[in-house]
This record gives sequence, C-alpha cells and structure tokens, in this order.
Amino acid sequence: MVVNCTAIPGGLLESELFGHTRGAFTGADTARPGRVEQADGGFREDLYHRLNTIPITVPPLRERRDDLPERCRHLPAKICSRLGRAVPVLGDASLSWLQTRSFPGNVRELENLRKRAVVLAPPIDGVLELPDRLQVPATAATDAWEPPLEGGHARLQQTFQQAEEQLIRRAIAAWSELPNEEIARRLCTRRHVLERRMKGYGIVKGRPTGA
Repeated sequence: MVVNCTAIPGGLLESELFGHTRGAFTGADTARPGRVEQADGGFREDLYHRLNTIPITVPPLRERRDDLPERCRHLPAKICSRLGRAVPVLGDASLSWLQTRSFPGNVRELENLRKRAVVLAPPIDGVLELPDRLQVPATAATDAWEPPLEGGHARLQQTFQQAEEQLIRRAIAAWSELPNEEIARRLCTRRHVLERRMKGYGIVKGRPTGA
C-alpha cells in the first residue's frame, strides 16, 4: 500500500490511514477500512526502522515527580480562568502530600484533584491547601464516585453547582462581617462573580445560610 501523505489534507489523513465507521462524520455514508488495515500481512520489514527516527517516550507522572510543582502552578491557572477566579498558590503541605502519591490516573488524576480543591476549599490569603477529605490514599481511587454515562454531563454540572453553593454558604457564614469584596478575594474570585452566584443561589447576608 503506497500513500502520498503530502497529497492528503490534514483533516483526512487519520481517516485515510485508520479508516472510519459509518456516520463517524458528515459524508461518511459507509464504513471504510484504512490503509493500515488493508496492508495487514504486508509492510516491508524495514518500515519500522525507516519511521523510527527520533522516538519520544513520555514517562507517567509517578516517574517524574520533579514536574509536580510546575504542574501544580499550571493546572489551577487553566481551572481558575474558566471560573473567573484569581489563581491561588498551592501550599507546601499539600504539595508534599501530592509528591507521595503514585498517581495511577496520571496527569488527569492530578488535574481532577486540583479542580475539586479549587471548588471546595477557599484559599486563605491566596494560598490553597487541599482539604483532608480530598487527601485519600491512592488505593481508594477505584471507589471514587463516577457519574452514570446516561446524562453524565448534566450530573457533573449539578454536582459542581451544589459544591459551589455549599462553598459560598460556608464563606458567607464564616465571614459574614466582611464586605463582599474581601470575601470574594479570599475565595479567589471577583466581587461581581460572587454576588451573581449569591443571587442565583438565593443567598442573602444576615439570613441563615440554610434558609
């Protein structure tokens, strides 16, 4: 099988090489085997060595723990930008704890830990410490809650909103004497974002937060 890759548009190369099933994209009226499948049983024996010019091996996170500090600075920046919040600094105690984990879920596990921490743990003076309830042993990872596949995204959104409401209610109860500007700063968000969320959740200062 001979393929002139330079003559194939980048968006079609994957389909050309590996094929596609019917309905995989607009215009895919029938299933089509890829060139790799069609060439099964042939390939020159030296093809691998022709292609294997500069192999790049990316070790799992557990084998490059020196990357953790940089990862922990980069991940919350992405998360907080989506939430409209200021970026906190991860505390030394939490970073030390993260360096003891084996991370069976690799980088995605670290990212999810940081997401939960940003949502559930208000930073103090710009420093974020992971709550004790997030610091579960790696062996418990298989017991983590998983949303059902049917309607799973909606359930995730609902869970996030419930966690955010609980966080704001706790903050208002704990810092009720502070102005909203200061409460927002401690939560690493902006005043207008905080007040919009309070209005949405029906949270009013001076009223019991469970009301």
